[in-house]
Amino acid sequence: MLQHLQIENLAVIKTLDISFKNGMSVITGETGAGKSIVIDALGLILGDRANTLMIREGLPTASVTARFLISEKRKNDIFTILDELNIDKSSEIEIRREISSTGKSRALINNSQINIGDLKRIGSYLVEMHGQHEHQKLLDHETHIFYLDAYIQDDKYFLKFKNLHSRFKKEMSELNRIESDKIKYEKEFELKQYHLKELETLDFQENELQNLQEESRLLEHSEQLNELSGLIADKVYESDNSIVDTLRDIQKALIKISEIDPEQKTLKQELESSLISLRDLGMTMAAYRDNVVFNPQRLSTVRQRINDIYRLEKKHQKSFSELYQYGLDLKKELKEQTDFDTLLKDKKNRLEALRDELAEATLALSSIRKKTALAFSESINAILKKMGMKYASFRPDFSIASGNREIFINTDTGPVQLNDQGMDQIEFQIITNPGEQYKPLSLVVSGGELSRIMLAVKSTLSASDATPTLIFDEADAGISGQIARTVGEQIVSLSEHHQVLCITHLPQIASLGQQHYKVIKRMENGHNESNMYALNREQRIREIAELISAGKLSEHSLKTAEELLGSVRV
Repeated sequence: MLQHLQIENLAVIKTLDISFKNGMSVITGETGAGKSIVIDALGLILGDRANTLMIREGLPTASVTARFLISEKRKNDIFTILDELNIDKSSEIEIRREISSTGKSRALINNSQINIGDLKRIGSYLVEMHGQHEHQKLLDHETHIFYLDAYIQDDKYFLKFKNLHSRFKKEMSELNRIESDKIKYEKEFELKQYHLKELETLDFQENELQNLQEESRLLEHSEQLNELSGLIADKVYESDNSIVDTLRDIQKALIKISEIDPEQKTLKQELESSLISLRDLGMTMAAYRDNVVFNPQRLSTVRQRINDIYRLEKKHQKSFSELYQYGLDLKKELKEQTDFDTLLKDKKNRLEALRDELAEATLALSSIRKKTALAFSESINAILKKMGMKYASFRPDFSIASGNREIFINTDTGPVQLNDQGMDQIEFQIITNPGEQYKPLSLVVSGGELSRIMLAVKSTLSASDATPTLIFDEADAGISGQIARTVGEQIVSLSEHHQVLCITHLPQIASLGQQHYKVIKRMENGHNESNMYALNREQRIREIAELISAGKLSEHSLKTAEELLGSVRV
C-alpha cells in the first residue's frame, strides 16, 4: 500500500508531501493543474524512463520518494528480490528516484542503489496503473491469457504444466547438446584417427629426438673425429717417437737415479702413474678412431627423421615430449569411444515419455481455461451492463498459440507447438452493438469503453489479484450521469481488496472516495507551482459542487454535492 509520496522540483511541482490511506482515494483538479505530474512521479517510482525535461526549470535536480507498506500477498515476491540484491528487508519499503540536469538518474530502495530493471520488477508487485496511454495492457492480446489465468482459483494446473514444460525444455536442451557433441566428437574423432595414424607411421620412441640430434652431430663430424683421435693415438702411443716411448726412456733414467738416490723413488712412482694414464689414453683414442663411423647415408636418414619430427612439432604446436605423450593419449582415447547413439536413444525415450505427461498437463490446463472462460465472461458482461454497455458481449477467443518448433505435444488433431503458457492463445473479443460480430477489443472500443472493460476485468479479478495498489487515471473518460455513478461504485468495490487511487473529473465518482485530494496550480514569484491537498468534508462539498457546475458555485450545486456525498466521512 502506498503510504507516503514526496516530490521535489518535478515540473510545476516545487514541493509535495502527501500521505495516503487504504480504501478509495479520489484526486481532482482543473485540467492542467498538475494531476498528470503526480502520475508521472509514481511512474518514475515504478521504473519509467527519466527525462531531464521533467526537472523544474532552472534547478539542477528533481526527486520522488515513495513509501509502501508491503502486503502479505506480495511479501515473498518482494523479499526474494531484496535478498538477491542484498537489501535489508522490513514491512515497509522506501523507493527514491533522483534525476540530474546532467542527464544522470539513479534509483534507490531502502537507501541502496539498484538498476531500473530491478526497480520495475519490484514496482510490478506494488502498483498497477491504468490510464489512457502507456499503462493500458488490455489492447495487447498477448496479455489476455494472464488475465484469464488470474481468474482460475486453483493454480495446480498451471504449476503442473510449468514444471513439466521446464523439465521438457531442459531435456530438449540436453538432447540438442548431445547431438551437437556427437557431431563435434565425430569430426574430432576422424581428425584424431588421422593424427594417430600419422604418429604411428613415424613410430616415435621416448627421448628419440635427443638421441637423433646427438647421432647427427657425431655423423656430421665423423672425419674430423677420426683424424683427431688418430692423431692423439699416434702421438701418445702408436708412433716410434710417441710420448709413451719417450717417457719409457725417462723411466729408465729415473730407475737408475733412484737406485743411487732412494729419495727420488717418489718421482719414479709419479712417472709410472703418468705413463699408465697416457698409455690408456692412447689405446682409448686408437679404439675410438677405429670405431668412428663415416656413413653419409645414415646421416641423411637421421636428418630426415629429425625433420619429420620438427614438422609435426610445428604442426601440432607441441614439443617432442608432448607429441610423444599425445600419441599415447590418442591410443587410449580412441579405444574408449563415447557411445553417443545409446545416449541419444535413452534421451529421446525419456523425452517421449515426458512429452506424454506434458500433453496431459497441457490439455488439462487448456480445458480448465475454457471452463473458466465462461464464468469470467459472465462476470464481466454483468458488470459492463451495470456500467451502461447494455448490448456488450465480452468473450475470450481461443486459438492455437505460436510456440517453440522443438517443443510440441501430440494431440488427436496432430502436433501442437507450445510456448511458456501452454497451447492456448487467447484474445479478448467484444460486441458493443446489436447485430455485430465479435471483434478484437483494439478494433471496436473507444477510450471510454476500454476504461469500463478494464474496470470490469479488474473487478472480476479483484479477489484474486495480489497487487495492493491500483491507480486509475481518468477511468471516467467518455461517461456521465448514472453510468458514471455505477462506474464509481465499481471502483469502490475494488477498494475492498485494494488501495485505489482514482483521478476523475466527475462528481458522481469523486463523491464516492473515502479520501479526497485536490491538485491546485498557483502563480508564485512568477512561476506556476502545483500542490496537492487532502480535503475535509466541507472542502469536498465545495469541490464536488464546482465539478457539478463547471466551476460556478450555486446553492443547487452545493446541495447536490452534499447529497452525493451522503454519509461519507473523511
